[in-house]
Amino acid sequence: MLDLVLVVLVFVGAVTQRLAGLGFSMLLSPFLVLLIGPQQGVLVVNALASIAAFIVAVRVWRDIDWHLLRWLMPPAVVTALLGAGFSARSSNSALLIVIGSVSIVALAGSMLVKCLHVRVSGRIATVVAGAAAGITNATAGMGGPPITAYAILTNWPHRSFVATAQPLFLVLGSVSFCAKLSILPAGAPAWPAWMWCALASSLLAGTTIGDTLAHRISSTTIRVFVVTVALAGAASVLWEGLFA
Repeated sequence: MLDLVLVVLVFVGAVTQRLAGLGFSMLLSPFLVLLIGPQQGVLVVNALASIAAFIVAVRVWRDIDWHLLRWLMPPAVVTALLGAGFSARSSNSALLIVIGSVSIVALAGSMLVKCLHVRVSGRIATVVAGAAAGITNATAGMGGPPITAYAILTNWPHRSFVATAQPLFLVLGSVSFCAKLSILPAGAPAWPAWMWCALASSLLAGTTIGDTLAHRISSTTIRVFVVTVALAGAASVLWEGLFA
């Protein structure tokens, strides 16, 4: 039953990643943390999010803003490494509280920003957004909310946002995964090869379906769905950590 739940979650996450440019980690992270634990849960999210971002990036390559990416990426990588070291050395209960709290604050913050009608610009805002994405990606498995807030505050065109976010998430997921794998005593889950293949196939299928739906479902609808589900999962993670 657990295997089927994971495959379905990965499929839905891949569809939202293609449609909205993010959502895979936001949707998957809280539930994987609850299902297999905070250390390995975020580790698997990092690995799968990298694959999801790569698949989407290949499809939207022409729209990537490489100039903006070179300001987002370096601070994101630095904070991702710092966050990976912190999360790998934290106790499970403390990590659950951190993941739940960071997830809720990041998700709620990205929604609040939408209502403020404030605009920002400049390199400092870009660097701060990248740094925030790196730390939330490494600790909670989701770098999407800070980048979403940055996109709203800078009025970033959606098409460019969807494309440019993918190489960022690809690098962040890979960096966080490799850093944690090198210091986590348990390592990656000991799943059979067919399980990893099933998850990869689900990723590819979800992205393909997302391509088909890209012009039929608005990105706003998808984001509202993702944030709502992710908030529910994050609240469950926080409750679990506080109870523990």
